[in-house]
Amino acid sequence: MKVEDYEYLFLRINPDATCIDKIHNEPIPISKKDSRKFFEDKLYELYLNKAKAACCEEYVEENLIDGDAFILIDKLSQNDAYVEFTGWCCPDREVDINKLIVKLTGDNNDIHYYHASTRKRPDADEFKGKSEGWCGGFTTYIENESLKDNVYSIDLLYEDKSGRTIDYNWENMVEIL
Repeated sequence: MKVEDYEYLFLRINPDATCIDKIHNEPIPISKKDSRKFFEDKLYELYLNKAKAACCEEYVEENLIDGDAFILIDKLSQNDAYVEFTGWCCPDREVDINKLIVKLTGDNNDIHYYHASTRKRPDADEFKGKSEGWCGGFTTYIENESLKDNVYSIDLLYEDKSGRTIDYNWENMVEIL
């Protein structure tokens, strides 16, 4: 599962003053009285849809294996609809970087799971002195309204090549406003 901008933040404006997005996929009239509000509302709806697509509501932790990894969050940004995390991890063993779940655990045990878009991070490989791309970059989107706590720890749950899930825990906490 990959949650990329081009999939969820797509808008096409037509000459007949209609707008087509990836949610409705049909022309919607643009308000001529308040086009600014129309686009603000549309952007919020698209951002919220993007965050909901990343959520793993049915995820069940089974037979987790503890792993040891360096995890870095490069970017934490927030808008009215979602929080975006971008970072990278250098796992201690061979993992499938395309099968990554980000787990957030709040300071009051509010737990959430999210799919992440993953990619190679040559800058992380260089930082860790690795020669063969075992560092994986990730981005995920978290719906603001779903979060109940202000402080969360982050775990990265990767599958290894045999299908086992390895839990890489980030010992630092992230504050979400």
